[in-house]
Amino acid sequence: MAREIQHKDLPYGYALEFYDEVEWEAGQLISRLSGAKQERLRVAVLVCMGSSRPVLTLLPAVWEEGLRLRFREELERIEGLTCARNGAGRPRSAGSARGNRVTRAAFLSSCSIEARALIEAIEQRLCSRVKLVFGGNTMTVNRLPSGTLLQIKKKSNSICDLDPRVSQELAAQLHLSVQQSSYRIDGSPALLEAVVNAVDRTSD
Repeated sequence: MAREIQHKDLPYGYALEFYDEVEWEAGQLISRLSGAKQERLRVAVLVCMGSSRPVLTLLPAVWEEGLRLRFREELERIEGLTCARNGAGRPRSAGSARGNRVTRAAFLSSCSIEARALIEAIEQRLCSRVKLVFGGNTMTVNRLPSGTLLQIKKKSNSICDLDPRVSQELAAQLHLSVQQSSYRIDGSPALLEAVVNAVDRTSD
């Protein structure tokens, strides 16, 4: 994240990260940023799980100290609230239609090297023709103006939720007689090239 938003003409880079589903991801982000060089980075991480009090972390620590002195009452009021549950009084499951949005840098820093290489290849070849949406657990490649082409799942390190045309084209590219519902991202050049070509041919 720091690398993404630092710039010589930008005095500070600001980011707000909100989590209401997967609390451990917030912990990972805070841990990474706490040990990073942050002279020009200001990050607010808000964790708000159902029926619990919100947890607000401001980084770096010296920035948090100043804000808590200046805005003590406002911050205490926020931290004294109770988070609402999602939907009809129940937390959303990991398979909900919409998960937490995260920055590109946050997703790439926490996925596998092979998945990162695949995402960067799609960006380089098709950045003007598709839209990439980064979530806490998945990255979705969308057709413009709408329509999902495929998803990359971080936990299983796989490609899934394939559009029927992408599925057919990917099987053809890989010389498979039977289409698969998901593909393990194994880092092979053959799979990377096949996925990029399949998206390229079906993104219109």
